[in-house]
Amino acid sequence: MVNLIMNRTQRMDNFLKYIASIAYYNPNLLINENMVYHQLIFYDIDEKDRDDNLNRYFPYWIDRYKFNNNIDVKNTKDWRYFCQFNNDSSIENHFTNDAIKMYIPLKADYIYDSANQIFDFLSKENIVHSSKIGSKVRMDDLVIRVYNLADAQKIQKFIIENEYIKQGLVKPNPFALSDNLIAYASDGLISYNSEVSRHISDYINELKRNNTLGYASIDSFVTYINTKKDLYRTGAGIDELKNIHKNPKKITNAIEVLDLISIALDGNKNIIDYIEHYNKVSNVNNKLEQTENIKKYIAESYKNKIEIFYNAIMTTYEKYGKTQTVKALCLYLTEGNANGFTSSNNARNNISMLTNKDIDEICNKVLEKTLNSEKEVMELINNVVMSKSDTEEIPLVQEIQFNNYLEKSCYDTIMVYGIIQTIEAIRYAIEKNSYNAFTRQNDARKNLKENIAVENINSIIIQTLTTSGYDITCGYPDYINLYMNYMCNMYGIDETPKR
Repeated sequence: MVNLIMNRTQRMDNFLKYIASIAYYNPNLLINENMVYHQLIFYDIDEKDRDDNLNRYFPYWIDRYKFNNNIDVKNTKDWRYFCQFNNDSSIENHFTNDAIKMYIPLKADYIYDSANQIFDFLSKENIVHSSKIGSKVRMDDLVIRVYNLADAQKIQKFIIENEYIKQGLVKPNPFALSDNLIAYASDGLISYNSEVSRHISDYINELKRNNTLGYASIDSFVTYINTKKDLYRTGAGIDELKNIHKNPKKITNAIEVLDLISIALDGNKNIIDYIEHYNKVSNVNNKLEQTENIKKYIAESYKNKIEIFYNAIMTTYEKYGKTQTVKALCLYLTEGNANGFTSSNNARNNISMLTNKDIDEICNKVLEKTLNSEKEVMELINNVVMSKSDTEEIPLVQEIQFNNYLEKSCYDTIMVYGIIQTIEAIRYAIEKNSYNAFTRQNDARKNLKENIAVENINSIIIQTLTTSGYDITCGYPDYINLYMNYMCNMYGIDETPKR
């Protein structure tokens, strides 16, 4: 055990000194998160393995599992450098639950057969997961996300009892807690390895500014991280994170990840400490409280909360009309989800910083009462629009009229989850005969089930595209992207597809 501790601590120290030496001997080189990340993911990986392209296995994995109803394997254009493996029921879990992230780093010669054995096991055990394999051998080439500790422990036990897989394991990220060469993290909506890389680059740049690159070490990095932890609990730290992550939930994740990094920097910590951390951050009440506190601070830093609120209401109203504005505000009040508001004029980002208490205070000022029904939400919006109309001309807006239930449900799903998830929802309906990947918001999923037979989805999309002048010779699934282009043009959606 002592050797393992010393080894991980020494590897962290060596890596920090290595990045510092690059900065010292290349004074004009930009040391940033991406540069450190690239060095970190290939740290201690053999040169011969680095040059191997694992994407040659992607078609074989897709073919191997194409008739397995308990696992979906794909390689999409937006994630072309990864082969994705998902248990059918994981689509919604991936968006609602904190995941336990397991990094299983494997050599090139072992990854194909090892992955087959691992995913056969996950399928047989019916373990809900969202996983991926990268196109290069790196310390995070195979990543499995599961949603409870029992499943993670099953996978851990299976791997350490499998001699073949054990032989193929390489050293994991030294800045992560690990157990038998399997590293663990929990990072919510952000990336643990990216956050590690960002903090290391900030640390190295601070040493560079102070002309102290020669003093780079794990000990001074621990001090730096602990100082950062204290800063993140204050206003100045939240302001820094707001500029990086913007979304309050991501800011919460960033604080949690920094806590985990701090734990991992202690060579005496182990998987037991990770479990303790996971139990803490996966507590829904704790997370909600922390996110609300972050929202409150950020909102208070704005000079005028009411102006933020009015801007979100008016900008959405002018673009989409009253009905969508009412839906947007109801969605935000009930779920804390600001995706119903337009992103124009920074309306969505700004209003996401307001807490429910802030909105209640605004409502009391405008209506002299709190909001308890959709009718009162509409009354509030009418008051906001009327108050603005005294000094500004409000353009006439047509309420959105949808051509069919598919377009309405796609629109609602885009508003909640974005374009990429909507593409996945359509493909899931076509390939799995299920509407379960569409949002439930505004009865989108229910309307589809009650009004459109799932086997007719593909023909509806084809008919819509051909009658709208689109060339669909690209074939399935590429014309699903064209359908999203049609939706954006038809309904004025300004979302950029992001995953």
